[in-house]
Amino acid sequence: MRKAFRVLVLSLLVLISGGATGFAGDYYRFTQDRLQEFQQAGYPILVEIDASWCPICAKQRPIVERLRHTAELGEMRILVIDFDTQKKDVRAMGAEIQSTLIAFHGNKEMGRLVGETDEDAIHKLLSMTKG
Repeated sequence: MRKAFRVLVLSLLVLISGGATGFAGDYYRFTQDRLQEFQQAGYPILVEIDASWCPICAKQRPIVERLRHTAELGEMRILVIDFDTQKKDVRAMGAEIQSTLIAFHGNKEMGRLVGETDEDAIHKLLSMTKG
């Protein structure tokens, strides 16, 4: 049921945005091209390996959402990789499981967390995107 609801919500967001591949706000569907585009533009970047059925991902989402609205992280771009449908991208990012968060500053990976739901730890990771 949760997966169906999430798919419905994401589908509605795509329809509302005129079919664009971005999610709400500064959330975007992951592609290698989009990652490179944001890296070249100098945005702080977080890559989320997400699964709709994952309880840890569900705990991470509101924490990331809350933290990304701070002045410190206001320009952050969040690229979401669906663990179930984007296996090639999951492997390309060197991730093995969902609930993986990867921080980038430019084209350099600054750090990653796997299965972490502590707000302070996530804030520390997100802060690394500023260099």
